[in-house]
Amino acid sequence: MPFGSGGQGSIGHIIGEMFKAELGLNMEHIGYRGAAPMFQDMMAGRPTSPWSRSPRCCHSPRTASCA
Repeated sequence: MPFGSGGQGSIGHIIGEMFKAELGLNMEHIGYRGAAPMFQDMMAGRPTSPWSRSPRCCHSPRTASCA
């Protein structure tokens, strides 16, 4: 399962790697050049789990809440 972050060494990348190690998951990191391209891919339906520290990532035009 791929997961995306705002770039190599970003807080999202580090948290994703810690999550992967803690749970023993087989996840591949996809580094983007910032959070915007990562969320564009997510909204396009590409198989990416986003990891970002930014609260703006919670709101999606498709949903009304962070749930």
